[in-house]
Amino acid sequence: MANFKQHGSFEAHLVGRIIVFKGTGPWNLESMNAAADEFTALTRPLYGSPWGMVGDFYGQAIHVPEAADKLVEIVLREKQVGRTATGLVITHSDAPLMSQKHLSEIYGKAAEPHDFFASVDDAIAWVNEKISAAE
Repeated sequence: MANFKQHGSFEAHLVGRIIVFKGTGPWNLESMNAAADEFTALTRPLYGSPWGMVGDFYGQAIHVPEAADKLVEIVLREKQVGRTATGLVITHSDAPLMSQKHLSEIYGKAAEPHDFFASVDDAIAWVNEKISAAE
């Protein structure tokens, strides 16, 4: 399998027990592999307790099929160590309706509780509720 240049980017930081990330897509497998390494460093201290993710998406919030499969694999693995829910903000994406359908398919395959919000603050509040309920 050929290696390709990473396409798409992520910036992430920790807010309490939530990883908040800004993602600019589209994303390929190389980008997802790089993000997985970065996010693992942030999430590892949270393992064993409920925690969540909030994504703020820009550009084309679309994963090529291999990247989508990798994201499902990552979410399934993280659910085993406490990942509880994902809040998604697609108001800045180029095609919000298409992004919502695409992301719902991915998180649905991983059986990840997820929802869409108008702001990062709203998404954080929802994920915090899910974390509290899981404690």
